[in-house]
Amino acid sequence: MVRIRRAGRFRAHAAVLMFVVAAVSPARGASDVDFLRTETMGEQSVRLGLTTSPATYEPLNYRIPGQEEVRVVTVSYDPESDLTADIYYPPTVDLQTLSEISLPVVIFPAGFSVSRFESYGLPPPKDQPGAVGWATVFAMQGAIAVACDVEVLDEGFHRLFDFLTGHEEELGLDLSRIGIWATSGSGKFASIAIGYPEIAQAIRAVQFFSADPNPTITPEGDIAFYLVYPTSDARKRWETIGAALARRLEIQGTEVVVDSTAPYKGFTVDDHTPESIDIVRKAVVWMRDTLEATAVRAD
Repeated sequence: MVRIRRAGRFRAHAAVLMFVVAAVSPARGASDVDFLRTETMGEQSVRLGLTTSPATYEPLNYRIPGQEEVRVVTVSYDPESDLTADIYYPPTVDLQTLSEISLPVVIFPAGFSVSRFESYGLPPPKDQPGAVGWATVFAMQGAIAVACDVEVLDEGFHRLFDFLTGHEEELGLDLSRIGIWATSGSGKFASIAIGYPEIAQAIRAVQFFSADPNPTITPEGDIAFYLVYPTSDARKRWETIGAALARRLEIQGTEVVVDSTAPYKGFTVDDHTPESIDIVRKAVVWMRDTLEATAVRAD
């Protein structure tokens, strides 16, 4: 087990949770994890009014049969500030026996948590089906996806890692195989995470999907990187990517330049094209295969 320690804390602004606890995991009796809700993706989509039926739920711009059966557990991961995270499990996982599994983890920084909006009494944004769709895709690939509400950049990530490392077995996590998927503005969260040696040692793969890394970072540890950005951003490449990270991308061959006219982010169903679907699929497969390869090396 990797244990994250840090010097000093400060209290983040506490958000008042506005939602009602709908269900409690049967496993809670033997755990101090605060399970706020358990539901399937189909149930969540209907509850939030994101679709009319679980059968038509299409969070990403391509459909995976059975994705509406992905299990979602909402947890409170910091008692001091009411920070929450939505944890997505593959449909085949029994939430009552999580301690019997050990699956790779893909973390989605701020912006992907449905509970983040509920905690403030706000409706989910119009692109929320696409945002949670990323997490759904990885759950269908056999990973555990963690969509978190970190609130405060560095402190929030430390609190999240403290929670995950403190409940590794209870949540069925394999913390020797952690990936971070960063899109758009969440690139700064990923940059902060890999800039701390005590956190970076637990991370094996980072995907910057149209998200600029911090140019001042020097990646710690044995981390694989994958970067996707449009041609419209190419001129800014050397301004936004640190030299150390740029060199790693060149060596690994995991830098993908996309035609700026291709709507490749995958947030909306209406704008997808065969090319954009393929871009998303390749990035997802890279993350999955990289984490699987890490398990092979560990064995």
